[in-house]
Amino acid sequence: MITKIKNKIYSLLKRSEKYTKTDMIYLAKGGFWLTFGQVLSSAIAFLLSLAYANFLPKEVYGNFRFILSIFNLLAIPSLQGMGSAIIIAVAKDREGALMSGFKARLKWGTLGSLASALVAIYFWSKGNVQFTICFLVIAACLPLMKSTEVYQSFFVGKKFFGQKVRYSVIIQFLASLAVLIAIFWTKDLVVLVSTFFVAYASLQAIFLFMIIKKYSPNHQDDPGVVPYGKHLSLIGVLAIIGQELDKVLLFHYLGPAQVAVYSFATLPVEQVRTPLQNIQDMALPKFSVRDREEIKTSLPKKLLKTTALILVAIVLYIVVVPYFFRIFYPQYLSSVFYSQLYAFNLLVFPISMIMLAIQAKIKTRELYIISTANQIIQISMLLILTPLFGIMGVLATRVFGLIPYFFIAWYYFKKNAASR
Repeated sequence: MITKIKNKIYSLLKRSEKYTKTDMIYLAKGGFWLTFGQVLSSAIAFLLSLAYANFLPKEVYGNFRFILSIFNLLAIPSLQGMGSAIIIAVAKDREGALMSGFKARLKWGTLGSLASALVAIYFWSKGNVQFTICFLVIAACLPLMKSTEVYQSFFVGKKFFGQKVRYSVIIQFLASLAVLIAIFWTKDLVVLVSTFFVAYASLQAIFLFMIIKKYSPNHQDDPGVVPYGKHLSLIGVLAIIGQELDKVLLFHYLGPAQVAVYSFATLPVEQVRTPLQNIQDMALPKFSVRDREEIKTSLPKKLLKTTALILVAIVLYIVVVPYFFRIFYPQYLSSVFYSQLYAFNLLVFPISMIMLAIQAKIKTRELYIISTANQIIQISMLLILTPLFGIMGVLATRVFGLIPYFFIAWYYFKKNAASR
């Protein structure tokens, strides 16, 4: 009976490929695991957000989000673009890229540690003991925490989506449990930050060691993986700055409480965005082995349909989110309108898929140009609009900044597709 049902589902998926122009079997298998993982991950994140909203003062949570933003800036030297390079290499059965990428990220991550120590000295000179200790903890954890993320890239490259979900959810659950205990035990910022970073760094290190022992990746390396990972990381520098600058500017001009308000406005949207990230995870290994002509023909039609679905989702989100906040985040009702506006940022997904197609074909020059142009626009808008309009200035940047980003990415996608 079960076999008959499986065969029926398989047959339906195969027939649907005539209309979707997509490998539906691959999408269903990978999509099931990634969607299942997303449900679990979202549930864990939601429970943690309830603790943040109901048991932490806005100022403490705002300081915590500010520190996380600075951490992401300090982590820039740790080659955060290495993950995509590893995925591409592993998809071509060059599994030695896992250790090459890990060692490179660990080595370069020490620069982030040094920078964090300097930030700690700065806050010590200002008499801020809490921030001093927090950034010393980050200095100790940063290289290991960022380098051990490579296990996810290995699983995605091998298309082992079930394993990726299993390990990621376990790590998130255990780390979040530790943070929850810290929140209930004390509202102290230092304890919260220390628990977060020590938990993630140690858990990821343990699990990476277990993965290497269990799956024994082959030693066939890709000599281009580290150079390409460095290029992707350099391309992403301005993107990281643009992504985190909003919280830093809001902290500077309006204080930690408004950082908390803005963070809760974006929180539900980021959870909605994660399933779209899952699609990108599945797409990159496929793009890396597909013919350029095939991508040129199929991708635009798929993105048009996807954009229409995203617009429907945005409308539904705008209708539902006020009730959601009244029930779960009553302390942050001022975030509702901001969250409704921020939902339009979901339209970045079609642009991200265009960028993914260019990235899979290792078009380094085009990636530099697109990313740099987009981030210069974003950062300039943030620097101008945030001091003038506060949170509304940030939201205007996040939404209207997508327009030039799309046209730049589309131009280079078509140009690359037309070249031989």
